[in-house]
Amino acid sequence: MGACIRYHDRVYSLTFADLNIDQDMVDALATKGIIEPFPIQTQTIPMGLNKQDIIGQAKTGTGKTLGFGLPLLQSLGTDPAPGVKALVVVPTRELCVQVAEDLTMASSNRGTKVVAIYGGKAYEGQVEQLKDGAQVVVGQQGGVKQQLRVFCGLAHALGAGLQAFGFVVEQKGCGFRAGLCHGLKACAALVDSVNASHQGNLA
Repeated sequence: MGACIRYHDRVYSLTFADLNIDQDMVDALATKGIIEPFPIQTQTIPMGLNKQDIIGQAKTGTGKTLGFGLPLLQSLGTDPAPGVKALVVVPTRELCVQVAEDLTMASSNRGTKVVAIYGGKAYEGQVEQLKDGAQVVVGQQGGVKQQLRVFCGLAHALGAGLQAFGFVVEQKGCGFRAGLCHGLKACAALVDSVNASHQGNLA
């Protein structure tokens, strides 16, 4: 059930447009029947658009991915320059694929490329997607650490620093594990090595 507001004793359903999400993404969501935001989204989207760090907790399937994903995509603009701008860290391969698909769907009307990085498959294709200009990386903890090392080395070699990075940790309802915390710190250190600023969200 979506979120509602009461005004003059009448109840109105909120829309993503009411939350100041760009119309092209509102339209992309509508094609999948996603019209009204969930409560977690009504709380996190305004904060994300204001570039605030966020810690959000909600049950699986209640919209956490779009709660952080829509502000992240909107912050990049409708036609972002090539190069990684945002990093989403997830604990499992399945969640990596799911989150990447959700972000790809939401950004289908703009020039944003989303790449999923995870273990168990050849890295060569993933490196090519990074070199091809992907702006959003969704990665399983171990895989994304390896690929960030590769990409940061590439950035140094080309003399080009990474731009502002958005950090998101998607935990799929499980407790925050020490291993993931260490992985996030390692990713942050890699980003800092190329002088990128960052904003953090934990869902």
